[in-house]
Order: sequence, then C-alpha cells, then structure tokens
Amino acid sequence: MKKSLLLFLMLGLVNLVYSQAPQSIPYQAVARDALGNPMANQSLTVQFSLHEASADGAVVFQETQSTTTNGQGLFSLTFGAGVPSVGTFSNINWVSGYKFLQVQADFGNGYVDLGTQQLMSVPYTLFSNQIPIEVSTFGDTLLIGNNKIIVPGISSSNQNNTGAFLLPQNPNCANQNISVSGCNGINSIEYNQKLYQLVEIGGQCWFAENLATDKFKNNEFINTTNDSAIWANSNSAMYTEYNNDLAIQNIYGNLYNWYSATDSRGVCPNGWHIPNDCEWMYMENFLGMSVTDQNNISLTRGNNEGGMIKSLDTFISPNIGATNNFGFSAIAGGVCVAPPNNFTSLNRSCFFWTTSDITPESGIVRSLNYNYSTIGRVGATKQRGYSLRCVKD
Repeated sequence: MKKSLLLFLMLGLVNLVYSQAPQSIPYQAVARDALGNPMANQSLTVQFSLHEASADGAVVFQETQSTTTNGQGLFSLTFGAGVPSVGTFSNINWVSGYKFLQVQADFGNGYVDLGTQQLMSVPYTLFSNQIPIEVSTFGDTLLIGNNKIIVPGISSSNQNNTGAFLLPQNPNCANQNISVSGCNGINSIEYNQKLYQLVEIGGQCWFAENLATDKFKNNEFINTTNDSAIWANSNSAMYTEYNNDLAIQNIYGNLYNWYSATDSRGVCPNGWHIPNDCEWMYMENFLGMSVTDQNNISLTRGNNEGGMIKSLDTFISPNIGATNNFGFSAIAGGVCVAPPNNFTSLNRSCFFWTTSDITPESGIVRSLNYNYSTIGRVGATKQRGYSLRCVKD
C-alpha cells in the first residue's frame, strides 16, 4: 500500500532566548497510510536535506535518522542530531541565504519524497547572537534583522493564551485562559507511582487515562469517606473508587467531586492542571464542533465529536460513533452519587469535571455515553463523583 506522511508539528521555537548557535531543531510528524489511517508502531528512516538558496539548490547539510512511530502514528526527531552525510550542522550559515528543508522517509521500500519547505523565521531566531530579534509592542510584527514578519497575536498588547486569540469566534471564552502546549514527543508520564499515557490533540497535551491519584501534587492525601452524609455535604476535595473496588480503579480511575478539581493544592502533576470549560471547547473546536454547539448546555450537542474521543472497549454496545481517532480514549468510569452504595453508569457513561461552574452549587462537566456520539456539556451538583483528566500547562 502506498504510504504518506502528514506533518503534525514542523519546527519548534527552541532556544529563542539563548545567544549560542542552535545544535538541533525539533521535528514531529504523523505517519498515515493512503487511506489516512495512522501507521502505528512502524519503523522508518528519515532523511533531512538542507538546500541553499532554492528548493533544488546545493545541499549544505544532510543527515539520516531511524525511529519508530507510536500507537497514534506519531514520531519525533531532532533535526541536527542524526548521522550526517553532507556537511556539519554546527557550521550551517543561517545568517545569509534562503534555506529549504527537504524531508524523505523510507518505510522499507525506498525513500518517498515528502516535499521541500522554505525555512522562514525559526532557524534564524535560533542564531540570535548574530541576528537582532524584536517584537513590536503593537501591530504583531516580528523583526529579525532587517526583515519584518507579521505574526498574529505576537505583540505584547495581545493576550495570546486567551480565548480572544485562540477561539476568536467564541465570545464566551474571550477572557478565559486556554493552555495549548504540546507533548514534545513524550508519550507517558509517571505520577504517584502510576504511568499515564499521553495524547496530543490540536496542540494540547492530555492524559489519555483517567486520573487515579489519592494525593495532591504536594503529597497531601485527598480525603475519602464511606459516610454518604459527609460526602453529600462536603465543600472540600473528596475522592472514592467506584464501588470501593480497587480492581475497577486500576482501569477506570477514581471518582472525584468538583472541589478536588479546583483545589489549590492541585491533583495533577507539576506542569499540569484540570482543564476549564474553554480548554475543552478548544479541543471540541479542533474536532469540528461549531461555536454555537460549543456553548450549548445539552447532553447531545454537536455531531460525532464524542465518538472521536470515546474508547472502543469500556462502553457497552452499541457505543455509537466510537472511533477514538486521536487516542483520547475517554473511559466509561460511571458516577458516584454518594458512597458507599450509590454508584451508577459504569461502562455506560463518563463525566469529566472542568474547573468552571455554572452556579455556586453546580460545576460544568463533559459527558459521553454509549448511546450517543456527541459530547455533552451540562451542570452538575459539585458533590457528585466524576472522572478527571489532566492537560499540560
């Protein structure tokens, strides 16, 4: 079958604040076959060729690197860290002349040319000891030497981590912070003696598993109880296992009240947090949900966005629309109304707390159900026990 390669994240803005010459440039891509399916766990060799002056100009540097894709077809390399066949990366003259990067990949049947792209601002900003760099206060202008490049949102007058910049069509998120930080090629993270798989969706890095910690990131224990009255009336962080069963917890994670999601001690590792309502909307927007549906309060908003993130094996049949396109693997962890006996909906539904609320008594959750292909957005009593996912700061 003919193979293709879709660029996922090209060149990273690395070493921007340092004065020494760059030693490498991050590169990520997703390998897909001709039908668009991710090529999971596939070995390949990548050849980078840097051309001077034009796309077919002289090759001033060339190297090869071998790697293997992950379960979603993603692979990460560092241009400049391979086995060189032409030139030396540290001797590349980034100051003068245009540079064009050609990428070729070999999946076992010879190299396939994936195209050549002109390198614009990124490599030159890395060589900051020779090229002055300045960002305008207004006007979104990046000045690199004598060159001016318009980069929307780069000026200091913009709050480019807010919904006004990242979800400009969604006025309800205009003043909300939205974290968009990639996984940088990291596939998993260990936290409180459990290994969590990671997934990148639309530039956001998410846990691909439900949180199962019984501690805050400062190692203080989160309260738990089997007294239904204490649980139902608590205004502080609480957690429980579904049916108090550790075997279930190992697969489905813990169930937490809303106060756990918002506790200042943080239930996620350092550098991670529970997403707010608009951070979920950012992912939903990437999945194709309209702005109108993003802001609806409904169990059945949008189209098949829920199917795109539902796991294939934790929901009972018919698990409508489930494709798990991006590896988010939403797990049907059910609900705790109040321990020790009032649990429901395991393998039927999952609910994820956000840190946002809709009233003083109700927090905003995302829901997925075996009988719907949509992502619900509803308010729920803050004492309910639901699942949690972490997103990278």
